[in-house]
Amino acid sequence: MRPVRNLILFFTVLTAIVTIFLSLMFAWQSTKPMQSFLDTLDSTRIIRPEYERFKKKLSLSPFKSFRQMFNDIGERISLADKELENSLHIIKHETQILRMGMVDKIQEALESGNDAAACTILQETASALPEPEDPQISGLIANLLEDMHEKLKKKFPDILADLEFPGYNIGNQNVYFDRVLPEYFRKIDELLRVHREREITKFDRSVLDFINEHLYDSELYITMVSDRFKISAPSIQKLVKKVSGQTFLVYVENLRLSRACEILSTTGHTVTETAALCGFSNANSFSRAFKRVYGFSPSRILNGNIQSSSVH
Repeated sequence: MRPVRNLILFFTVLTAIVTIFLSLMFAWQSTKPMQSFLDTLDSTRIIRPEYERFKKKLSLSPFKSFRQMFNDIGERISLADKELENSLHIIKHETQILRMGMVDKIQEALESGNDAAACTILQETASALPEPEDPQISGLIANLLEDMHEKLKKKFPDILADLEFPGYNIGNQNVYFDRVLPEYFRKIDELLRVHREREITKFDRSVLDFINEHLYDSELYITMVSDRFKISAPSIQKLVKKVSGQTFLVYVENLRLSRACEILSTTGHTVTETAALCGFSNANSFSRAFKRVYGFSPSRILNGNIQSSSVH
């Protein structure tokens, strides 16, 4: 084993010597342009103290060049490390956004006429954005929402054909997410609502008014409305679907949740108290519905993590 070990040691030492020699040669070669420049100055025969100091400062030995070379390599590695850290930071936020299914939830809320839910989901996403502003991450969200905009226009071509998506401008992150996008969501909701209401009859309106008047009554069920107006449950489902684009249960639940957001963000009521005020049978069913629609628990609004402006 000793001959093998000696042979390995020999090749290791030889490799180190060759590496050092080549590095010194490279460093020496790198000084040639500078030395040529200094020789040119010497040929002018101009002798000044400033020039001598300048020449002394610029003269580089191979060993100094060798050290400078490794300093440059170290700086490049440090720069690459920072770029890698920044890329990982962006990937982390992109993954979080995609995992939340933020855009799908916003699109579902807008299609069902619940712009308040869309604004709340958007505000939850905006609250996780890095500060100071990161244009790549904000731009990613804007691009995803613009894709959603195109899908909505294809689904409602006669209604949203003239609606333009508000573009994101770097340096405008807070205004964009706090004011511009919520206003855009409200325009979509208004256009879809006006279109649906054109087909509402007087009888349809009376049924919807009754539902809205008893919205926060925990005893409000489709059978209650059916008994009141002497029409079948499927007929009520069809009516609500025509007006709101939602089923009876989703229509009632979304309106209750919208009010819950307002109560949680503007009053001191607990989750349990809010559930009762909004017509939910208990706090557990309220929390489950809330998280299913918004993607986070109602306690986030209660604790002040989501601003009240997002629900109006």
